[in-house]
Amino acid sequence: MKRDKLFVILAIITAISLFITAATCNFCGIQLDTAPSEEESIPGSDKQDSEETTSKETEYQAETTEEQTTEQTVEDETAAEETEPETEDEAISEEASIIVLEDINSLAGFVESNGTAHQGNRLFIGDDNNNVYTMGYISFDISSLSNIVIDSATLKMSISAITGNPAAFSEHLSGFIYNYGNDLNIEDLNTNGTFIGEVHLAGRVAGDVLEIAEPFLKPAIQMVINNSEDKFQIKFRLSNYIGNNDEIQDGIWLDSNNIKLEVTTE
Repeated sequence: MKRDKLFVILAIITAISLFITAATCNFCGIQLDTAPSEEESIPGSDKQDSEETTSKETEYQAETTEEQTTEQTVEDETAAEETEPETEDEAISEEASIIVLEDINSLAGFVESNGTAHQGNRLFIGDDNNNVYTMGYISFDISSLSNIVIDSATLKMSISAITGNPAAFSEHLSGFIYNYGNDLNIEDLNTNGTFIGEVHLAGRVAGDVLEIAEPFLKPAIQMVINNSEDKFQIKFRLSNYIGNNDEIQDGIWLDSNNIKLEVTTE
């Protein structure tokens, strides 16, 4: 009897032990299934909050960088517009100054080989129907160029008329520096000057603009400026100035109102 009771008690204890063991294992299994891994984020946890903050900071930095890049691009474009290269006309106006000098009419004129002097704005260079040859003279007031260094110079003369055929016996119209003062006379015809240039006569017609420039005109003017002279005076003659003795007037007429001296200063 005692043995049966002991057996029952052992059975009950065993059953209770098994129940407790099973309950404990079941409880452990629930914990393993529901526990988050180290790699998973727990909502509301410090790690998730940190990741969200980092993500927002990254997005903010990206937006800030994009805005800075846009602002820099606008600044660069503005600077490029402000530093656009100057046009050719602007560069010329800043680097050099062009001075146009007009002939002094009262000191212009021509002298004939017979000693007759014609002072005024009309110049005739050639010979007449009596085979008398002539030379022309012009004068410029250069007092405004005092102490100036010039960069270039060009003499421009518009032909008023051509009589006969001066190119048939004379290839060039030649220019010379010649200081004749305030009056013209026969001595000015026979006195030589310093050569400054020449132009071809073949094919010339009334209205053509004759030009004398480099290489002699610029240094000639600079020499006169450096000598503190207030006038630059020029003598013109045909290269074969004595004419061709055909008893026909052959020559070039110039009007001093259409004679300009252009000087560019440094």
